[in-house]
Amino acid sequence: MLDSNTATLMDSLVGPILDAESRELNRKLTRAAEQTAQAGLARSGNAQTRRINVHYDHHKELAAAVWSAMLRVLNEAHVAPYPELAGDLKRKFEAYLAASANRIRSSMVAFGQGLGQPGPKETFEGICEEILAKYSAEIQLYCHRAAAELKKQQETHVSMNITYNLTGENPRVNINSTDYSINSTNAGLIFGHLVEAIRTGVPDQGLRDQLIGKTRDLESAVADKHRYLRLYKEFMAVAADHVTVIGPFIPALAQYLTP
Repeated sequence: MLDSNTATLMDSLVGPILDAESRELNRKLTRAAEQTAQAGLARSGNAQTRRINVHYDHHKELAAAVWSAMLRVLNEAHVAPYPELAGDLKRKFEAYLAASANRIRSSMVAFGQGLGQPGPKETFEGICEEILAKYSAEIQLYCHRAAAELKKQQETHVSMNITYNLTGENPRVNINSTDYSINSTNAGLIFGHLVEAIRTGVPDQGLRDQLIGKTRDLESAVADKHRYLRLYKEFMAVAADHVTVIGPFIPALAQYLTP
């Protein structure tokens, strides 16, 4: 399932949209009523049909806004794909729309009784099916794209050739021998590359954030050998299950353990 941080962030973005949607629907209905009144159709079947269509269009617009907010979180929080992600996103999307959908269903009963002529060809259940089909496809596409991107990043990481020369007064680290030589006395570059490797190579966001935080702590402690040693042990304990990600950087990290 979505980790708690991602779910909370998603709720914080979608929440205001849901809080405002009923007021927005009322505004749209008021505007539609004013327009039909101006046309002398206030009590006609056309007016009722238009009110129904306002509800339908509103629900479609709500669905688009909700998915846009969810997608923003997925992209900006770098949510790593996992097998159940598509199903989790679909259920969360449906849950966000549930209250609005239930209110509209209740309204359709009253509107159906008040129509003086045949209503819209579309039914609200048809609208809901259309929305779910559309955004299920969008979610599936996102998950496929994210999985492909993660695989590409992992393959790139595996193929990375990192060479260390940690002897002498000016030890060096070469990443991919062509034009990518890093002076390992420059801690910012070493730790920056480590953060990027963790970001692309550790799928669990909670662990990823923890490792990145500990990497930043290590970077801040390179001048304090006692503190660095303690933080290094903590980092290695947390990263134990992801040696393939951090392994290439261990020699560079270890050099800061010695005076």
